[in-house]
Amino acid sequence: MSTERDHHEQPAATRGHALGFGALLLVAAALTVLLYVLTWNPQPSTAGLATFLERGPTTGMWETRRLYSVRRAYFAPLPGDPSRLLMAPVPGHENPAGCQTCDEPCSYTRPQVMQFFFEAPSRLFFRNYRMIKAPVPAELLDGRKAYVAVWAPRLRDGGLSEREVWFDQTTGEVVQVEDYSRTGRLVRRARKLSDDTGDWDPNDFDRRKGPVCCADCPSEWLPEMEQLASIAEEAEIPLYRPVDLPPGFRFVRADYREVTVPAMGTADIDDDTTPPARIVTLLYSDGMALISIGIARTPEMDALERSYAEMRRERPEDDDGQACPTLPAEPKRIPIRDTTVRMRTDDCRTVLRRDDVGGMSVTLLGRNELTLDEYLAVIARLERVLPLPEDE
Repeated sequence: MSTERDHHEQPAATRGHALGFGALLLVAAALTVLLYVLTWNPQPSTAGLATFLERGPTTGMWETRRLYSVRRAYFAPLPGDPSRLLMAPVPGHENPAGCQTCDEPCSYTRPQVMQFFFEAPSRLFFRNYRMIKAPVPAELLDGRKAYVAVWAPRLRDGGLSEREVWFDQTTGEVVQVEDYSRTGRLVRRARKLSDDTGDWDPNDFDRRKGPVCCADCPSEWLPEMEQLASIAEEAEIPLYRPVDLPPGFRFVRADYREVTVPAMGTADIDDDTTPPARIVTLLYSDGMALISIGIARTPEMDALERSYAEMRRERPEDDDGQACPTLPAEPKRIPIRDTTVRMRTDDCRTVLRRDDVGGMSVTLLGRNELTLDEYLAVIARLERVLPLPEDE
């Protein structure tokens, strides 16, 4: 007599074979994972990132995106001089004005090129960040097959702060780097858009007549006091620097600029009657996260803030929705130590300002890569930068 059990229940021997085969599959998968963990070596990925950060990009078109700007350019080695790279503008793409912009092909040293991409020495990054996720297969938006690995802070709780690095599966070269704030927002990106240089032929560049780009940018990282003393003499304004920095942060560089901005109540700039606003910017970093300190006389800082606010209102939304919103018009006042700090913040950045520093205004710009308390600690204690003693 047939029963339901007779029709659907496998013999014990058959069930045993099936269970045994499934167990073998599980054991094989576990051994594969264990073997990967035991044999995985992060050095090739770390070495590949170090090569990119120190030697610069490979030949092709690259795009860099920072908090306020997007730049595109072609890069290629300078024929006959491996210590330099050529940079050429991309037709139809208008880069923001500045030291790192060329209207025609020109040559850079490799350290100067990496200032186009990132703003801190690679040695700081590897000192303060560690790989937390081994490379895994991934695919970029353009369909390029890659491996992606992730680095995070060693010395502090970075929240969602991390650097994601994509390596081409075939060549091993870095093809994209993205840095994220502690809230998980994109802060900066460098990515390779193509492997060729379009209609531009690097071999047509005449190194004897071609311009040298970024001649006013530092080609090496100079000591802090050496830079500050030189800038203080040029700017003829008192300079101050932070006493307390977060763990791992070091001085990177200082810049002095004279910026012509409209006078209060006007919209036009008269080059003959509008005096330039003088501002000194100090940059500190742990290799990825950045802290910018701005120093100017209070009326000039007011003019710079008004001009910047207008520029942000006029700037269109980025095509990938990463544009920062306009900062709140009214700052929040925060008492700290024996002073009051004015704060304005949004999803992208935190801006702190003090107006009680010897007739000067000091601002701090952070990209939300640190906590508010960490930013407040930096701007709370400032010291005057004195000239270096002359050699006897």
